[in-house]
Amino acid sequence: MTKRNQLSLRASRAVLFACWLVYTIAYIARNTYSASIVTLTGAGMLSKEIAGVVGTCYFVCYGAGHLINGILADRVSPVAMIVAGLAGTTACNLIMPAVTPTVWAMIAVWSANGFLQAMLWSPIINILSMRIKREFRDRAMVIISTTVPVGTVLAYLTTSVCQKLGVGWRLPYFIAAGGAIAACAVFAAIAASTLGKKAAPESDPATDSPKPENEPATDSPKPLRDRTTDSRDIPESETATDSPKPLNNRTTDSRDIPENDETTDSPLEKIPGGRSIVAFLAATGTLVFLIPVIFHGMLKDGILTWVPSMISETYGTSESFATLLTVGLPVANLFGSLISNALFIRVFRRNHAAAGAFIMVLAAIPTALVINAGALPIAAGVACLCALSMLMSGVNYLFSTLLPTKFAAFGRTATVSGIFNSAIYLGSAISTYVFGAVAERFSWSATVALWLALTVASAVVLVIMIRPWRRFLDTLSD
Repeated sequence: MTKRNQLSLRASRAVLFACWLVYTIAYIARNTYSASIVTLTGAGMLSKEIAGVVGTCYFVCYGAGHLINGILADRVSPVAMIVAGLAGTTACNLIMPAVTPTVWAMIAVWSANGFLQAMLWSPIINILSMRIKREFRDRAMVIISTTVPVGTVLAYLTTSVCQKLGVGWRLPYFIAAGGAIAACAVFAAIAASTLGKKAAPESDPATDSPKPENEPATDSPKPLRDRTTDSRDIPESETATDSPKPLNNRTTDSRDIPENDETTDSPLEKIPGGRSIVAFLAATGTLVFLIPVIFHGMLKDGILTWVPSMISETYGTSESFATLLTVGLPVANLFGSLISNALFIRVFRRNHAAAGAFIMVLAAIPTALVINAGALPIAAGVACLCALSMLMSGVNYLFSTLLPTKFAAFGRTATVSGIFNSAIYLGSAISTYVFGAVAERFSWSATVALWLALTVASAVVLVIMIRPWRRFLDTLSD
């Protein structure tokens, strides 16, 4: 089992603010290209298919990066990863305007941005699940989920204003880069004053020398210098002359267990699959979740990427107005995590599969209504798209924020988060190209029909998963 060195409530709030700021600004810096697609395709600089290829390459690298960086975030400093990722995404946003519309250069720069952006989320979830004060953790997870819609709103709003003012599509890239520099400085300062204080060098207690025999036993015992323990890890009854006990990999002795944390016998021992992460995920049924996770990733980002073009072509609006209307999607997404969290806790007894299945069934309703979008008034069409996007945001909150925290007890929160986000953005990579290609060769109605099929298929898989997932949850002593 993995021990948690919790921060105070005040420090927890400061770290949450720093993480929130980082990911909000990062979302602006990742959406600058998506927000400019309607301008680039409208001006004939790129075709829809080529624009989709650039986006697809971004998501491929983003998904692969999540897999790699998720595993790394459980093994190296998450703070260093976040700082490096922000610095890299800043450079990409400064370079991208200079290389557009040279396709190969755009692909290279934006693919690099995808990998660098993937260095952020898993380390953030690692920090919040392992270091935030436990009583504050549920609220922190809801708050951090608002970064996605807030960052997306700011990205599309910035692009829309720049289009309206006629200052060009390049300026939003530079604004995003400036914001990333500022966020990096704030995060580094807060991390140094909070996370850095308790990050003592890790040592093997078995090699430490015990105190001399003539030292009074009344002296306060020195805490183990393991970075995951604090002073409360050592009972008062232990004398200074006791020999320290060795730590065996993930196994801890009784004095390593904080009184208020979930460090009871590992539920890992109760689950077939043992120490192999793949076998473990298969035994718990978590691998089956990857099917609806991929499908919802196709919907979540595919819709956001192509809705401005869909609105502009279906209703004949200007590019700036279509982009402005699209701001309604992330605004609606702000409520997605709140609705999802309420259903998850109050209705479905914290069963991710049950809550996800219900939300997917709800999502099928606005999707079916918007298949023939041209027959709907523009306000009704945009409202349906906002409802669909909001519900996908709710599913995303379940899968990318809440579900990985179930693996904190095994020290694999970031690993599972990385795997799930990899699957989400595999779906995003597929959809960015496929949805654009279907719209180009057939129609937007055909594209929306594909959305409906993905929604229904996801709901079916999640319904099948409800009972197996409940059995796994019942084995956890969370």
